[in-house]
Amino acid sequence: ETVVDLGSGLGPDAFLAAAKVGPAGSVIGINLSSEEVQKANLRAQELGLSEARCRFVTADMEITPLGAATADVAISNGGFCLCPDKPAAFREVHRLLRPGGRMAISCTVLRTHLPALEGKRWPPCMEVFMPRSNIEPILNSVGFRNVRVDDTNSRMDVWDFESADLDSVAESLGPDPSAGSAVAGGSPAK
Repeated sequence: ETVVDLGSGLGPDAFLAAAKVGPAGSVIGINLSSEEVQKANLRAQELGLSEARCRFVTADMEITPLGAATADVAISNGGFCLCPDKPAAFREVHRLLRPGGRMAISCTVLRTHLPALEGKRWPPCMEVFMPRSNIEPILNSVGFRNVRVDDTNSRMDVWDFESADLDSVAESLGPDPSAGSAVAGGSPAK
């Protein structure tokens, strides 16, 4: 089988996949950072994996240089969280998969909207997390079938915080830099 690892970073999941698919299979890691791709390719060589078995490519997961129907499996362990256009990325995964292909994506999602923080903002990585309720509709609209989302044992509960807890988190985030109300040192402007 051929596996595509989206957001492969330095390659740990790609190397595990290469071991699973064996000598007849191949793994292609896709990552936005050319520096990480270079290091991952070097690590693959050090592990004795030929380029035909395991290689890494610098690309955006929303539009890869790979041909249609290239892969049997698409995986992503966290990298998908940071993708700003999830529908485009899922369309690309669908394009890459051969008929009968499958994907496994581990991704932080929002169970509800992030609460507003007065004069502050959540870290940008959290602002691009996908709402949980959007997953199946997006995947079905792209053309995926037999969609199953396993969200058991996946807790990261901002929503279980009390108001005082949220205030504490907001305080630690500092002022919203886009609001233009801060001066050097982080003190509010008078």
